[in-house]
Amino acid sequence: MPFALFSQWEKRIKVEVNPKIEVLCIIHHLAGYEQKENEYTQKVDSAFKKYRKHGAVKGLITLMENKTYIMAPDLIRTGVYFSNFPSFQFQEKHSEIDSFILKENFREKDLEKWFPLVEQFAKESHFMAFFEKNKPYYQSLVNEQRKKLLSYQRQWTLLEQFFGDKSQKEWNIYLCPLVNRFHAEALFVSEAFNQKHHPILLNTDFLTFESEYLRNPLVSLLAHEISHLYTSKALYTTYRNDLLAVAKAKKNRLPAYLFLYKVDETLVSGIATYLDTYILNKSQTAFYYEYKYAISNADAKELYDITFVMKALQEYDSNTKTYPTLAAFYPTLIKEVENWEIGEEKGR
Repeated sequence: MPFALFSQWEKRIKVEVNPKIEVLCIIHHLAGYEQKENEYTQKVDSAFKKYRKHGAVKGLITLMENKTYIMAPDLIRTGVYFSNFPSFQFQEKHSEIDSFILKENFREKDLEKWFPLVEQFAKESHFMAFFEKNKPYYQSLVNEQRKKLLSYQRQWTLLEQFFGDKSQKEWNIYLCPLVNRFHAEALFVSEAFNQKHHPILLNTDFLTFESEYLRNPLVSLLAHEISHLYTSKALYTTYRNDLLAVAKAKKNRLPAYLFLYKVDETLVSGIATYLDTYILNKSQTAFYYEYKYAISNADAKELYDITFVMKALQEYDSNTKTYPTLAAFYPTLIKEVENWEIGEEKGR
């Protein structure tokens, strides 16, 4: 690999365990949502066990029990919004996308009550002292995961080229040592939290996960979650009204969030499958996991058919002069939704 390219990615891939996110991971763990078993978990349990009935923990349980939709995101993601940590106050301006998602899924009055309780928890439990004490462990995780991520510089480059991204933004990976699932999550905050980076939430087992279908963990990390960073802003903001008009014309009666969620997941799964098939790996075993995910979820009515997306992307990929970026292709891609079998679905 050319030295200049290597040097570029050395500077652009940032990995960290962030206290604003980790305190929320701990609260989720105490509420019973993340039950990973290792030496670090034992330290967490030992340090915070007497806070299991704290208002922040009980408040989270109330929020999750009262959420509107089953697939509502957890609230770990909201950590990136707080300024002046450990003072848990929202920054004046935050992501329009997450604002829409949070308001659709959680009662606003419950959220307003919960955030001050998180701040109270951080202070009363002496969270920052715990965080400082465990920094050597966090740094070992950062070093390990960053080394793995840097080994995939070719894939990072190909992915940015596919999206027409010449911004040279940093990629910030926020590690979550407590999250006990095969999990990565795009955070839609780059336009508000920091104009200079793309943020991704990632559990520390993600890059070591292997299965019969997934030989390369970047299949989902790069091709699926990172695709959300490029597509979701377009769907939830710029083209939201256009998409909801299509839904109305088709007599689709899903709530706005559910419909946009399904469209978003379908587009991203189609993009990821296309990337894995033709660009990143060019391997049946590499992309089969993503394809299997898309097909099984389409059968379960959780996604729409990705065939339309795959076909449209062939036009995009073969007409780079007409469509220098995926953003330039969005009007065509969104138009394709009119051909999908979205029917007269109803909310659950």
